Amino acid sequence: MDGHPLQAFITYCMTESGVATAFNIDLCTLCHFAEVVEDSYALNPFHNAIHAADVLQAMWFFLTKTEVVSFHLPIDSVFVALVSAAIHDCNHPGRTNAFMIDTHSELALTYNDASVLENHHLATFFKICTLESQNIFREVPEHKQKALRKRIIETVLATDLSGHFAFLSLLKNKLSVSFSPASNDEDMSLLLRTLIKCSDLSNPARPEQVSRWWTAAISEEFFQQGDEEKLRGMKVSAFMDRSTPRIARSQVCSSTTSCCSCGSCARRCCTWATSSRSSSTTAPRGSCRVLQRGSWKAALLYCRLHVSS
Repeated sequence: MDGHPLQAFITYCMTESGVATAFNIDLCTLCHFAEVVEDSYALNPFHNAIHAADVLQAMWFFLTKTEVVSFHLPIDSVFVALVSAAIHDCNHPGRTNAFMIDTHSELALTYNDASVLENHHLATFFKICTLESQNIFREVPEHKQKALRKRIIETVLATDLSGHFAFLSLLKNKLSVSFSPASNDEDMSLLLRTLIKCSDLSNPARPEQVSRWWTAAISEEFFQQGDEEKLRGMKVSAFMDRSTPRIARSQVCSSTTSCCSCGSCARRCCTWATSSRSSSTTAPRGSCRVLQRGSWKAALLYCRLHVSS
């Protein structure tokens, strides 16, 4: 898997978490699935397979090294969390939803302007799973497949930032009353959507050198869209004109409006986890065994070695 961080990390997380065993995903199928998923990512400056690996690593961190451990997520939810993180930007075209809609793209027409990219990412993933050799749902009972599909769709659609503040308002209202993912299905959905949003927006929380690298990558992707908008005679979108770069300003806006607000809600989720934690440190039967192991550092090091090679 040299030079293939997403393949390596998908395989590692699904195996170490116990997901592969719980869902009877044999290693050959898992590796083929991971390979095809990575290949589905385009070579965009930002929305590429390395970004997907980065988001998956963040999700792994939240599942294993934060108070989310105390919720003792059932294995189905761990499956949804890991898969959603890995596939959340499959076949991303390197353009925003607004651009796709304004240019009357084929994807915008297909999805009626509603969460165009997010629906496309999901469709790409589910099409991948139509081939038996890479279908990670192959041994899953039909009724469970439907439940997992529904939850994955909910989770990935949450990455559409057009609904960011409506979601935060919903979550804040819920947290002001009660929050019990272990016993409430709606709360579990909210938790998974919060986790993927935090994972997707985690760049500013990375070490400075890494964060700067991602800032340069997203800026270049924005500039490429701005270049195309100029060629089309369109108004250049905010922060996407390379002739007047405002990189610092764009990052301040992104961090303060999206990252910080999402992080604040995540901390409140963790507060609920802490207050409702059982005195026992042993996860209940059927919980993800990786939550008790915290071995994410080995996988992260493995991926870093391959990214640099």
